[in-house]
Amino acid sequence: MKHFDLHCHPSLKTFLGSYKENERKNCWKELKFDLPMTLINRLTGRILESQSSLSQLKNGGFNIIVAALYSLEHPMIVGSIAKTTNLEILSERIDELSHTLFENMVEVTPGFGYHDVLESIKHHLLNSQSVNGYSFNLVSKFSDIKENQLNIILAIEGAHALYNDPRNYTKQEILDNLSKIKNSPNRYLYITLTHLAGNPFANQCYGMKLINNRNFIPRENGIQDLGKEVINTLLNTKNGQRILIDVKHMSLKSRLQYYEMIKDQTPKIPIIVSHCGVTGVSMLNKPIHSYKINEDCVEVEYIKPEGLDRTEFNPWSINLYDEEIITIINSDGLMGIILEERILGCQEVDTEYFSVKEFENYKDVVDKKINAYKNQKKKIETLKNKNSNQHSSNQFDHLCNNILHIVKVGGEKAWDHICFGTDYDGMIDSIRHFKSSDKFDKMQRRLERRLPKLAKSDPSNNYYILNKQRHTDKNKVRNVVEKILFKNAERFLKTHFN
Repeated sequence: MKHFDLHCHPSLKTFLGSYKENERKNCWKELKFDLPMTLINRLTGRILESQSSLSQLKNGGFNIIVAALYSLEHPMIVGSIAKTTNLEILSERIDELSHTLFENMVEVTPGFGYHDVLESIKHHLLNSQSVNGYSFNLVSKFSDIKENQLNIILAIEGAHALYNDPRNYTKQEILDNLSKIKNSPNRYLYITLTHLAGNPFANQCYGMKLINNRNFIPRENGIQDLGKEVINTLLNTKNGQRILIDVKHMSLKSRLQYYEMIKDQTPKIPIIVSHCGVTGVSMLNKPIHSYKINEDCVEVEYIKPEGLDRTEFNPWSINLYDEEIITIINSDGLMGIILEERILGCQEVDTEYFSVKEFENYKDVVDKKINAYKNQKKKIETLKNKNSNQHSSNQFDHLCNNILHIVKVGGEKAWDHICFGTDYDGMIDSIRHFKSSDKFDKMQRRLERRLPKLAKSDPSNNYYILNKQRHTDKNKVRNVVEKILFKNAERFLKTHFN
């Protein structure tokens, strides 16, 4: 079985090893850290080790991957974990990471601005295209793909990479860099418009857990005027290659505005969400039990929605609501399922932060829900304090629960719009037994076994993989698993990347 990944970072960790390209290890190198169980290990779950080096991807049977190029936002470097700055943790205690590189990036010295770093990461990846007998094929259209080779398509995570200095940029700088990207000989499949910190294009969802920096808290209200101009330019085929928008990390209002912007376009614009989970609920049924409005943000507390067979969902708005699933399917889009424990609902749900401006859009609906909860106070307290033994410890079941919910909402055709977007090497704590891409040889067998098992726990649905007697239809299960692992992406690229 060939594998596909809609979103991973094979060049990021080796790039961070030095501020000089000739001193960096190539992207085939798998990094391992023999670290003691110090604070950083306990907090990060060993996320600093390689998850998607090119050698791991090749060993995992990946035929096509989308390499997301990410220029680290400054709050990622100057924020803190347990009152120790990331700069100290990541570059003074670990030899494989460059303190000088991080300093240059934060100071925006020449050659180390956001856009400069994006170009440097791309060149770092391309410098590994052929190394010591290993090689990959860089793809600019579907017909470039080779059968028995690792094929790489480029993408960009975070439109902040359209300028260099977040404190001092111009619209003309952004448009000039956008033109260079669209007309580059190295074609990009998508740009993730926002990321974890704010940018001048659109409001982001709160997505940070470990790093303490107020710049991660959303401040705006949907898509800005400059963001609309950037979106229209990216999608326009008259001024270079079309680059699709990845709606991951966009706030809910930003996503809804984007769906509205493209709904009547001809030909249809497919919606990509490159590395996601689902909330398990409708936008009108957010499971919020309380919120607190502060001067600069709104703190929201949730009850975790229940899934199949003792699984749960993560209801943070960074995940997809039911209505969005249908919108993406109808656009002929693609949903890449992430392998991060937290996003898939395996962990306790933390406080989510909203911008005050954007929360006003949902406040009336949320208040009605909270008022309804007041009459069910005892039930709500029971859900909030649910014993851990009532919650499935099988992290893979949480993955399957997210997949089956997409099918429950979207119907049988939903099976044609799901793939994996692992986010490997995006500093994620991935689910047990699938900590890196070279472990993917187990994925087909595990999906074929666990998807029908969870489907059988729901007597109201057969998810199109059980027969009338509610026994596993092995042919249908094998078919949908093959679609998720490779065929859906292959069809998508043949249609939308030609």
